[in-house]
Amino acid sequence: MLVECQAALGTPGRARHWREVVGVPPETRGLEEVRTAYRRRAMELHPERPGGSHDAMAELNAALAAAEKEISR
Repeated sequence: MLVECQAALGTPGRARHWREVVGVPPETRGLEEVRTAYRRRAMELHPERPGGSHDAMAELNAALAAAEKEISR
């Protein structure tokens, strides 16, 4: 499942799989592992942190939503 956030944000470019955005390997199956990786990435990308970005955080949030949707099926 590709992250739909780029279309929602109107940003051109290659769509990335949520695993790539969150930073988890393909064999990751559990939602708790995904959420742990999400929190780690959020600490790096949060707009209030040095080097953070609103766009990057929005992409990360969309990736988490896509992960939750895919894993909960």
